[in-house]
Amino acid sequence: MNDEFYIGYYPKAPAATARHVRRVVVALAISVVAAGVGLALVLPYLGGGIFEFGQVRDFQGVMRCDAATGPRLTDAEVDYLLVGPGKSGAIEMCGAAGQTVMLAGTLITRDGRRLIETAGPARVLASGLVSAALAGEVMDSSATPVSLGNLTLTGEIVDPKCYFGVMNPGEGRAHRACAILCLRGGITPVFVAKDRAGATAHLLITGPRGEPITEELLRWVGEGVAGRGEVVRTGRWLTWRLDPGTLHLAVNGGL
Repeated sequence: MNDEFYIGYYPKAPAATARHVRRVVVALAISVVAAGVGLALVLPYLGGGIFEFGQVRDFQGVMRCDAATGPRLTDAEVDYLLVGPGKSGAIEMCGAAGQTVMLAGTLITRDGRRLIETAGPARVLASGLVSAALAGEVMDSSATPVSLGNLTLTGEIVDPKCYFGVMNPGEGRAHRACAILCLRGGITPVFVAKDRAGATAHLLITGPRGEPITEELLRWVGEGVAGRGEVVRTGRWLTWRLDPGTLHLAVNGGL
């Protein structure tokens, strides 16, 4: 008969009940904080990609285009890979190839790489290059492909729009279905090569003769794979002229 009895509509709970509730609340709060810290330490780093959603601004440069790697906008400092809105590429920009243009779009960036999600057609400013200084920089960096030899690389095939900032995670099996839709929509496939120390390199992917091979790549998207092909530097991007027949699943390996 001396046990405390809790009545919900009373302004205060009995002392023993109140002490028990406080202990439970404190224990739960500590558990939540500990779980958060533990997950932060255990879960893999998903990258520092940035998508300036809703911030459309103008970019100026020379439009470059390739049938396999798609359009790029090049200025004296940056070589932007172009993608379209949603899950689409920006191949329509190739109509202004070789010309100096002004382009409205949204910046996507990660690990020093920059992409533009286009927000309308390119506006041609002049045929050819704007100035001798810009011409020299652009031509020196992007006109002449330089072969770096045939290399076996290990890493993952990704869609660059999501990987470089629009989605997080933008890689791995969790993102596989989305990546396949993006690549089928015309976005240039990119290979994220990784060595044993965790260093990464980003390479545009074509076939051995520079032809598009997106369909042959789809079955391997989101998996750890290895393959072999010639690596070519064109401007500020590397291109991997991959033989798709050499692709296979790989758990460990390096550049």
